[in-house]
Amino acid sequence: MVRLRTRSVRRRVLRRSDTVDPFAGSYYVETLTDEIERRANTLIAKVDQLGGSLAAIPFITAEIDESAWSYQERYRTEQDIVVGVNRYVEEDARVEGTLRVDPQSDARLFRRRPPPSPQALPQDVQAPAPPLDPQQARDALTAVLDEVGAARHRPFSRDAGAAAQIT
Repeated sequence: MVRLRTRSVRRRVLRRSDTVDPFAGSYYVETLTDEIERRANTLIAKVDQLGGSLAAIPFITAEIDESAWSYQERYRTEQDIVVGVNRYVEEDARVEGTLRVDPQSDARLFRRRPPPSPQALPQDVQAPAPPLDPQQARDALTAVLDEVGAARHRPFSRDAGAAAQIT
């Protein structure tokens, strides 16, 4: 029973049965993308015709309201299926236990600590590194790029030791 229900839910969510082969040459996906682009350009042209975004606020608000109402109606009439909202809803679903977070642990977690004093840091952290000579920087970068290039041509291995070959 669970297996059958899982298949029907997956089929409903993925909408694989809407077309025979949705990714054959990606024609179906391209058609959907072109439709979205055409509708977006129509709305942008309407906003421009009304005098820009600021002048078109009532139009934009009305479009958002219409869209929200339309989606709600499609869910209500089950034209659009949303798993767990209007189809495959479990009436007897209950939560066994609700996670309760101790408020004191939140206070401890978010309590701000003062920054450490410079004397508390190790000496090598306190002192900034001396600036590199431009030629040294170029040489270091060239060495890294050479190693990356050489690593590209090595055969790939799934061993954990393969990562150690680069160093």
